[in-house]
Formats: sequence, C-alpha cells, structure tokens
Amino acid sequence: MNQYIIIILLLSILISPMISLAQDSNTATTKARINGVVKDNEGMTIPSAHIILDGTTIGTSSDMEGKFSLVVPVGKVSLTISMTGYEAQTITKEVVANGDITVEVNLKPSNTMLNELVIVGGRFEQSVSEQVTSIEVLQPDMIDNANLVSIDQAVEKVPGVNVIDGQANIRGGSGYSYGAGSRVALLVDGLPALLTDSAFPQWDFLPVENLAQVEVLKGAASALYGSSALNGIINFRTAYATNEPFTKVTLFGNVVDKPRDNVVYIEQNDVVVDTAYKAWWAGETPPYEAGLALAHRQRFGNLDFVIGANLYDKKSWIQDNYNRRGRINTSLRYRSQKVPGLNFGVNVNGQRGASTLFFIWDGATDGAYRAWETVETPENSTYRLTVDPFVEYYNEASNIRHKLLGRFYYNQSDNQTNQSNQSNNYYGEYQFQKQFPDNDFTVTAGLVGAYSVINAELYGNNQHFASNVATYLQLDKKFFGKLNMSFGGRYEMNYTEGVENIFDEDNQLIGQDTMTIREAKPVFRFGLNYELTDYTFLRLSWGQGYRYPSVAEKFVQTNLGDLLRILPNPGLESETGYTAEIGIKQGLQIGEWQGFVDVSGFLNRYFNMMEFNFGNFGNGNIGFRSQNVGDTRILGGEITLAGQGKLFGLPTTLLAGYTYIDPIYSNFDDDIAYASSVDYNVLKYRYKHTAKGDIESQYKKLSIGGAINYRSYMEAIDNIFNALIPGAQDFREVHNTGDATLDLRLSYQLFKTGKLSFLCKNVFNREYALRPAIIESPRNYTIKYTHQLN
Repeated sequence: MNQYIIIILLLSILISPMISLAQDSNTATTKARINGVVKDNEGMTIPSAHIILDGTTIGTSSDMEGKFSLVVPVGKVSLTISMTGYEAQTITKEVVANGDITVEVNLKPSNTMLNELVIVGGRFEQSVSEQVTSIEVLQPDMIDNANLVSIDQAVEKVPGVNVIDGQANIRGGSGYSYGAGSRVALLVDGLPALLTDSAFPQWDFLPVENLAQVEVLKGAASALYGSSALNGIINFRTAYATNEPFTKVTLFGNVVDKPRDNVVYIEQNDVVVDTAYKAWWAGETPPYEAGLALAHRQRFGNLDFVIGANLYDKKSWIQDNYNRRGRINTSLRYRSQKVPGLNFGVNVNGQRGASTLFFIWDGATDGAYRAWETVETPENSTYRLTVDPFVEYYNEASNIRHKLLGRFYYNQSDNQTNQSNQSNNYYGEYQFQKQFPDNDFTVTAGLVGAYSVINAELYGNNQHFASNVATYLQLDKKFFGKLNMSFGGRYEMNYTEGVENIFDEDNQLIGQDTMTIREAKPVFRFGLNYELTDYTFLRLSWGQGYRYPSVAEKFVQTNLGDLLRILPNPGLESETGYTAEIGIKQGLQIGEWQGFVDVSGFLNRYFNMMEFNFGNFGNGNIGFRSQNVGDTRILGGEITLAGQGKLFGLPTTLLAGYTYIDPIYSNFDDDIAYASSVDYNVLKYRYKHTAKGDIESQYKKLSIGGAINYRSYMEAIDNIFNALIPGAQDFREVHNTGDATLDLRLSYQLFKTGKLSFLCKNVFNREYALRPAIIESPRNYTIKYTHQLN
C-alpha cells in the first residue's frame, strides 16, 4: 500500500504544474513587444537565458536559438538579461503602443571554467560552479589532442575516475566486475546507454567524432537516473549543428615499441640455458592502431543535420588479439516555424565490429604478451544499433518545456564458444519542466518506462525479460541570489523473468526453473550550494543510490576454458547506498588564465553490496558468481585544479587532481577473507592513491602537451588469481609500489585548416597491469593529421 501512496503523491506533484499551463501566461494588456536574441561575445547564441522586466515579476527565457519575445508596458522599460556563467546586462528601451522593437544582447563570460554549463546535475543547463555535487567536464579538444579513440580512455583523465577492464570506478565505488554490472550509469544525451543484459558499458560504441562534451557526476544519483547510478554518472553529450557549417576529418596511425627488458633469460641451476622474448612480433608486423574519423554538422534552414563515421583497426600487443570496427551516426533535428518552440528529430548510431575476447595472459615474463591456452580467446562479432526519436516543445510565455524521448537499442554478439547473446531494449521517457525566472525556481518531473527481451547462450540458452517503470521529481531553487537548493526523488519499479538451468553433480542438465522477480524502491537526494564570495562556492550534498541486479549477474552460465566456471545466482539481491560530500570550489585568475581549485571530502556507503567471488557453492558448483557480500564503506578526499587561458603569455589548459580513498568492508568475515588475496580489511581492486594531470600550451602554431597518471599498489585482488593464473602473484610481488605513466604530445598547425600531431604514450616504457593477468601497452608512437573546416 505504501508503494501506491508514494506513486500517487509523485504523480500528483508531476501533474499539478501542468494544470497551470493554460493559466500561466503574460497578462500585459499593451501591444508593445520586445523581440531579441542573446549571444555570447563570440556570436554564439545562448539558450535558457533569463529575461526579466525590471521592477516586476514579468519575464521569459531564450529558446534553443537564443531568441526571446516579451510583452512590455508602453514607455521607457528596462530588461535585465542574465545567464549562469555570464555577467548580467541591463538594457533600456523606449517602446510605443502596438510597436515592436528588436534587440541583440551580447553577454560577457565571467570565469569561463567555473561557468561551464552541464545538464547531468539537474536535467537542465546549470553552471558547474553552482552544482550541489562534484561534476567534472571534459571538452572535445582535450580528448582530440590526446587522440583518445574511446571514451573510457577520456574519463581516465578525470581525478577520482579509473577504468579497470571496461569497468568505470568513481572514487573507489566499483572494483572489477568481470564484464557484468556497473555502479556508474552511462548516458548519451541523458538516455541510458548500458547494455540491457549485462548493464555494462560499450565505450567504443559512443560517437566520439561528434562529441560536444563529457560530464562526470561523482556520487550516488539514482534519484535522477535510476538503477546503476549508485556510484555516479558519465553523460556523453553529442554535438548539434550551429550557424556555421563544421567539417572535420581525422586520420591517425600508431605503432607499438618492444617491451622494456624484452629479453628473458631462462636459467637452470643458476645457469642461463636459453633466451626468450616478450615481444612475439620480432620479425613480424608490430602491433598497431589505425583510424579514420569524419564529422560534419550543418543547418539547412530549420533542419539541423549531423553525420559522423569512424573506422578503426587494432592489432594488439597481446598476440592474436585484435579489434576492428566501423561506425556511422547521424542526427536530424527540425525546428518548426509554424509552432514556435517545437522541435523534433531522431539520432541514429550503428556499429559493426569484430574482435577477440582476451582474458588471461600466459605468464608474467615472456608469456605476458600472449594468451593462456587453457582459457580460450574466442573471436567475437558484434552488431549494435540505437535509434533515438525525440520531440520537444517549449512554451515561451509560460516557461514550460515538454520532452518525449525514446530509444531502441539492439545488441548482438556472436562467437563460437557458446557465449553469444542478443538483446532488444525499448525505452521511453516523458519529461516536464517549469521555470520561474523571477523566482529562480525550476521544477522537473518525468515518467520512464523500459522493456527488454534477451536471448543468450551465455544465460543458459534461454529467453529472459526485464522491465522498468519509474517516476521522478526534481526541485531546484535559488535563494537571495547566492544559495542554491536541490531536492529530488524517484520511485523505481523493476521486473525480471528468467529461466535457471539446474544441473547435477556431473554437470548434466536435469531441469529448469522459471523465476519472476519484482522489486520497487524510492530514492532521494538533497544538496546545497552557497556562494560565499565572488567565485567561492561551498557545497553540501547527500544522495541515495540503488542498483538492481542485471540479467547477466543473475543468470550467466559459462566456462572460461576448462579451468574457470562462471555460475548463476538467481537469488542475488539489489544493493543500495548513499553518498555524502562537502566541498569548496574556488575560482582562480592569474592574468588572463582562469580556472578553479576544488577540495572535497566524501563518504560512500553501500549496503548488501554485489561482488563476484570465487567459491564452492554446493552440488559441485565451484567457480565465480555474483554474491551479496554485505556492507562497505569508502571514506576519502580529493583536490582538483583546472584552468584555461593565457599563462605566461601562452594559451594553456590544465586538468589535474589527487584522490585518496580508504575502502573497507563493514564486516570483514572469514568468507570475505578467504576470497581476498590479503588477510586484512580492504576492498578488492581499488587504488588508495591516484594522481593525474594533463597540460597543454601553445606557442604560435606549435602546441606541446603531456599527461601523467599515478596509481598506488592495488592491495587486494581475488585470491584465486594468485593460485591459478601463471605469474600473477610473481608480477604483483615485483610491482608492489604502484606505477606512473607519462605521455607527451606535439602538434603543429601546418595551415589554417590542417594540423599534424605526434604523440608518444608510456614514454618510459613502464610495464604495468591495471588488473591481474592483462599487461598494458608498451611505449607507442602515433602520427595524426586533422583537417577542420568551420
């Protein structure tokens, strides 16, 4: 009964502002009107700027093209135009009855990086400095300059974020999940982008060639985006066409050097009897990467057109390991003239790929660059497609916005080791938003529905179904022009229907059990941000998280060769938690260089945490399976420094930071100790200390940049890795102090539209592994050419 009461309350709050739509209009009785457009100092239009008639509560907001129209009294009137991230401007005009006048307003930016606009924190554009939680923004130039061909490589630059074998980890909230389940929600333009069956990200499917920016929210945000946002959110925002056509073509090639200490001496009785080489490619074509990317964006009247394409070919430093893919994407958006404020369109992204699925090396020395024959390395073919239709209507008079968002996500993965899977996901969302510009108050509410059909050998060669229904409410209010308050709630309902295969002790199928699982939970968040002085912002937040188990975690059933079994756990329960944070963001200005320093302390708590563990689960079932391991706690702190502008006369961009975490189990019992490689209390697959930085400076046509990434020693892993995998324990004993890598890059503007770049990654040719039994790339070199017209 309580569940239905919560739903009714949330729906009533959702519907009540809609009823006022017909009543909320500009009631001025004159015919005088001021029409205008709001732009920045570079001539780009600014949407969602606030326009207020001085001395009144009459106001409006600029539309997606920066345009506005406001009915005003006859006579001398003043309008104040403001937008987060820009200096407010007041204009005064003389208007006559029945007369229309047109104005153009140019707003000057204040501290640029403090006022980068993000959507992920509240589902509408806000300044990053006024957010109640930690949010970092990656701009496409940083990603492009470092030739990061996949977004997982890009988010590694964000302080506090690590990616371990595809698993995103924000401030220690996640470890290594064996390709199933994510505590970080991946979004594309606010739509969920995790695979339906495994709730796992496919980073190389994101159209990086048409990127606007990447927003990383650190901390629980399930009240905004539902299950999987337990540890944070990574929102990939695609670029739209602007007033000027944009075309960009990128071509690059990369070659991998030989490993450090390439020669391995084989001894018997302290006598060298033979030699071996880590680099299996001696005398062969060395490992390489090559890629071609195309992006074009243009407006044709009221039609915005975007198209992108990407070809990629990689021969890995791991023998017989490769990755090839081709991707094409397009976005169409039509802005109606007959119905002002109405726009609709569709975004489509398709990719076909072929790769091998590497899991374990053949030893820590010469075998580190080869796959272990005991565990198969299957060839895998993938087909992915997303179709995202949308309709948006903005009523300028009432400042009300309606959105209808849809997504069809098709994924197919085929291989020859009985691990194929195919899924269809259907997603729909209605969003309502009402802004009160004169009161600095925004109401956002919505309804979400999703349904999935999954057919997979990987899950017992059975068909499974999953669905999700949710409603959410978000309130954002600014008091006294300095205090931002944010409150949000969400009610989430999940349903799974699956089939479990039942085996006897000889691993023979003896029956099946159809299971239906239903669950519903409310989650909430609250936060404050107070501007203490100009460019000094203090924030405090608390948010709940929730993660419902994926189909993969409940029903996966497969083998890794003849050695390792992955077992289902249909009784796996959901995990919950919360994040609390206090932080301060201080704006900086050194001459023409502007930026900020951000210091924060945080606490992450997880209850009934899900984690893959190795064990004997009875009836001959020995292997890995996802289990609820109890409660955990992560306490930590972080400092970030970022900026851009002229530093010592040179245009310079910088992003750097340090993160410390103390990750522990609330109850470190014998079962947890047995599964861990250490006998003391620490969560597996975490780095207690991480530090990273990226800097680039420009002198005339020459740009020089570099990046450093330090990770402390990963203290705990699965104990079975040390016991079974050749060389795993030996490698960890040698590399027991953490490691740091350095990347350098150099580019030269050949002419106005052409740039040539040279990059060297892992300059000192460090030999390191981010997770056991998979070695990272030796030193490698890239040549890249970029041709851009805009």
